[in-house]
Amino acid sequence: MHRNHLALILAGSLMACTGRDTTFINGTTGNANLAGSGKLEVIPADGVVWEGVVPGYPCSAYVRVDSVGLEPLNIEQADIVDSGGGVFSLPTPVADLTVQPDDHIEFVVQALLSSLTTATGELRIKSNDEDTVDLRLPLTANPSKSWDTGDTGTPPC
Repeated sequence: MHRNHLALILAGSLMACTGRDTTFINGTTGNANLAGSGKLEVIPADGVVWEGVVPGYPCSAYVRVDSVGLEPLNIEQADIVDSGGGVFSLPTPVADLTVQPDDHIEFVVQALLSSLTTATGELRIKSNDEDTVDLRLPLTANPSKSWDTGDTGTPPC
């Protein structure tokens, strides 16, 4: 009986090693066992780029997350993991959301430059996506070289 029990443990260990890893590794809380059964697409897929950002004036951009799988997409958290020295932020927290198949959510990412220097950062989306449970999206804010606030007193982004 001991040999059979050991054989079952070894077989289970081998089966676990052949599957895809769908757990978070670093800096996570509460999602270490989140199985990958959702599927997401992010718009813009290549990252968020702000052009003509005037230092001292916040510029916002929307990030859209589509649930494109057969199962609901569970977004544990979206957060800024590299703020570019405090340039990038999420004005409203994004956490503990379920997006049904063929539906989507949108949230705002904000850039606020303090100088005429390009800033880069990174947005992380932790979810149950079957391929990428820890999606990283680059953020870039390019400063404006000149601007006119016009009648509003606020420069356009």
